[in-house]
Amino acid sequence: QNNLNYVPTDDGDDADAVDAADDFDAADADAVDADVADAGDAVEEGLEKAADKVKVSLELNAESVAAAVNAFILHKVDDLAGLKKYDPGIKKTVQDYSCSNA
Repeated sequence: QNNLNYVPTDDGDDADAVDAADDFDAADADAVDADVADAGDAVEEGLEKAADKVKVSLELNAESVAAAVNAFILHKVDDLAGLKKYDPGIKKTVQDYSCSNA
C-alpha cells in the first residue's frame, strides 16, 4: 500500500489514518526528501533566471514604491477593520499611523 496517496474519509474511523502512518517507512521518507530537494532546485533555478533580468532601483522609483506600500497598507487595514469591526475613526487612525510609519 502506498500511503502517500492516502485519502481520509469522514466515516469516523481513524484506524485507516493510523494504518497509513504505520506503513510510512524509510523509503517513503526518502521519496519525500527527494521531492523537497527537487522543489528547492527548481526555486534556485528560477532565482538564477530572475537574476539575469533588469534590476529595479527602489531609490529611482521611490514614488511608485511609496504608492504601492500605501495601497497595500490601506488594503490590509480594510481587512483588519472588517475583522475587528473598527469604527471609521479607529480605521482612519490605524491607516494614518501605518502609512506615516511605513
